[in-house]
Amino acid sequence: MKRLLLILLVLSLKAGAQNSKATTTDTTVTFKVSGACDMCKNRIEETVKIKSVRSANWSVDTKMLTVIFNPSILSLSKIHKKLAGVGHDTEIEKRKTRSINNYPPVAITANWMKSQKTGRKMPFLSPALIH
Repeated sequence: MKRLLLILLVLSLKAGAQNSKATTTDTTVTFKVSGACDMCKNRIEETVKIKSVRSANWSVDTKMLTVIFNPSILSLSKIHKKLAGVGHDTEIEKRKTRSINNYPPVAITANWMKSQKTGRKMPFLSPALIH
């Protein structure tokens, strides 16, 4: 009988300890991220695939990124900063530099091709021409 009471006590304490842990749920957010092509899509989605991000999907057409993540581990501002760090403006963070080294070759090529079609001199990595 004492053994049965001891087992029940241990089980109830264990169940109580599991229930007392704070449960956090994932959060889904959608925000605009600059980009223009499938290479951008891959870069954007790979950039935010970090700890606590369960899903990331960016639409080339709408320029909207939907991220499902755990806000107790990762802040939304960190996601914005990571995207700006690889050259994609968001609603909150803007990329810091306009160096040629910060752009993928496809962006530089697209800028050059646009300047050829318009007949104008190519403004060096103009933000208006680069996605």
